[in-house]
Amino acid sequence: MTMPKRAGAVQASSLAVLFMTWAPVVSGMSGSGWTWFFKGSAPQMLAEAEPTNFLFVGNPGTGKSTILNGLIGELTFQSGISYGEGMTYRFDQVKHGKHTFMDTPGLSDMKRREAAAEAITEALKQDGRYKIFFVITLQNGRVRPEDVTTMNLVLDAAPITHYAIIINQMPQREFEELKSDTSPASGHLARSLLATLPSDKAIPLICPVARDSALEGADNKVKPLPEALVKFIVQKTRGMEIRSQDVQQVRVNEWDEKVQGLEEQLSSVQANNQHLIRAQKDSEETNKALQTQLQRVQKDSEETRKELQAQVRRAQQDQEREAQGTRQLEQVVSSLEQQYRFMVQQLRKKSEESEKHMLASVAIGGLAALGFPAILPFVR
Repeated sequence: MTMPKRAGAVQASSLAVLFMTWAPVVSGMSGSGWTWFFKGSAPQMLAEAEPTNFLFVGNPGTGKSTILNGLIGELTFQSGISYGEGMTYRFDQVKHGKHTFMDTPGLSDMKRREAAAEAITEALKQDGRYKIFFVITLQNGRVRPEDVTTMNLVLDAAPITHYAIIINQMPQREFEELKSDTSPASGHLARSLLATLPSDKAIPLICPVARDSALEGADNKVKPLPEALVKFIVQKTRGMEIRSQDVQQVRVNEWDEKVQGLEEQLSSVQANNQHLIRAQKDSEETNKALQTQLQRVQKDSEETRKELQAQVRRAQQDQEREAQGTRQLEQVVSSLEQQYRFMVQQLRKKSEESEKHMLASVAIGGLAALGFPAILPFVR
């Protein structure tokens, strides 16, 4: 038995590419903040597309016939509840305009497995341009081994380079958790799919679709698809040429063994997902503790910064007071110097006057001694 080549660890880059293709659709809703609706109608988009074989593959009960009817806009394929086996029991194709729409039975129907394999092989041998869609449903949020087994067997039978997966009939809670391509739930689901699909094919586009209560339990009811889902099918999903001579028979002789192997593989992926959940939780707790420590450090740093700023301000104030005291002292010294110079000048002046008086007195005394009294009054 050939197992998928992505059995090992899924690379983060592959997940990133897959997340870029995530295109959630909620059936029957419009407005109110939903952003997945686009201008244009299904007939308009189909009219603008080049002729294509739209092939839908899925196990019984996944809703592929209902999607086809909604895409075409009229009751073309039988749909509804069929207990024990699928409504589609043979290859059914309808030419509508320039396109061909193909419905196939599911491989998980044990009674019709061989016939279903023949029908899918026949559908792949119609030659021309194909767009291939696998319609699956989840079981308690997990991928069903029967669905990934069907995808692997069909992908192995033909040179399918591009394909898309429609996760249909999703309960509202699951859809809410998966509608964001960055949520943990979408990451776990992406890892489960990538780990069990062939690695030599392009990474598939994935479109989650919410359950539409108006279609539950209804037989052959036609309801137009949301424009986002039409855009996903007609415009976003890439097509490819498939030649009949390149198609091999879909092999179902090892169905049970392959289902068991993929079930074990999915269980391993689920265990790894749980480990990732625990690791993510531990990481979040560690980040929270580090954030708390960082906040404390930032708080202490802020307090230290404020204290240093206060010290700088005090030092600046001290320097200003010191500079002011220096200026005052210089002013006092300058004033004293001026007073000193003034006093020195006054003393010199008085000294000079005293010296003059003394010389005059000596001169008068000398004249008197010499007998010149007559001039004394004039000298005086």
